[in-house]
Amino acid sequence: MTTEFKIPETKWWERKAMRQVGISVENQTVIASVLEGGPADRAGVKVGDVVLAVNGEVLRSRSRFRDVVEGAENSALQLIVQRDGGEKEITVTPQSPTNVEPPRVMIGVGFGAGGEFNTALFYPSPLQQIEEVYKMMETTLVKIASPRSDVGIQHLSGPVGIGGMMYDLLGTEDGWRRLLFFMVLFNVNLAILNMLPLPILDGGHIVLALGEMIKGRPIKARALEFVQFAFFFLLLGLFLFITSKDVADRVGGGRGGSGPTTYEWPSEAP
Repeated sequence: MTTEFKIPETKWWERKAMRQVGISVENQTVIASVLEGGPADRAGVKVGDVVLAVNGEVLRSRSRFRDVVEGAENSALQLIVQRDGGEKEITVTPQSPTNVEPPRVMIGVGFGAGGEFNTALFYPSPLQQIEEVYKMMETTLVKIASPRSDVGIQHLSGPVGIGGMMYDLLGTEDGWRRLLFFMVLFNVNLAILNMLPLPILDGGHIVLALGEMIKGRPIKARALEFVQFAFFFLLLGLFLFITSKDVADRVGGGRGGSGPTTYEWPSEAP
C-alpha cells in the first residue's frame, strides 16, 4: 500500500477540509431515521433496518454505503436488510432533492450506532471538568501551531458558531441541561484563554506588570499604546475571519451546514 492522502476541495468561503486516507472503522449500517417522501421511504425502508449488502456487495462500513449511493443517482440499488431476525430485499433508487444546492445524491436516511453501549450517566467533579477543558484547549492550540496539522485558525468557532451550537443543543433530549453544561465549560474556556500572555488580555497585563516591577519603571505609554492597538485590530480581524466561516457553515453552504429542514424530492425516478 502506498502511503498517501487527499484533501477534498472546498470553496474559498468554506473551511479547509481535513486529510483523508479512505479508511474507516468497520461498523453496522443501522437505519436510525427515514425522511418522509424520500426514496428509502417509498421503497419501504424502516427505522431499525440493518443494511447487510448493496448490489451483492457485503457492506463493511456506512461510508462505503454512502459512496455507493452517491454514485448511483436514478439507478436502482438492491439492498439486503436485516429486519426482525430475518433478511429482506429492497429496491431503492437514489435521487438528489430538488431544494439542495449543490446537488447531493441520497436515499433519505440517517444512520445510528449498532451494538450495545453503556448509557449510564457519569458525573465528573468540577476539577475533572476544568482539567478536561484545559487538555482540550492545549491540544487545540498545539494542533493550530503545528505545521504538520490540518487544524487551523479557520476551524475555530466565533460568536455565530457558538450560538449555533447552543441552538442545536436546545433541540436535543434534555437540551437545557446540555446547554448549561456547555455554558459552564465555555466560561472555563474563556477564563483560561484570557490568561494567555498576550496584549489586551488579562494575562498580558499581568506579564506587563511583572516586567515593570522587575525593571523598576513603567513602559513608555506610546509604545504600549501602539502594541495594544495592533493586537486589538489583529484580534478583531481574527473574529471577522472566523465568523465568516461560521456564516458559511450555517447559511452559505459550507461544509458544516446542516442543510434544509425538509427535503423536496422528484415525484418519480426516471
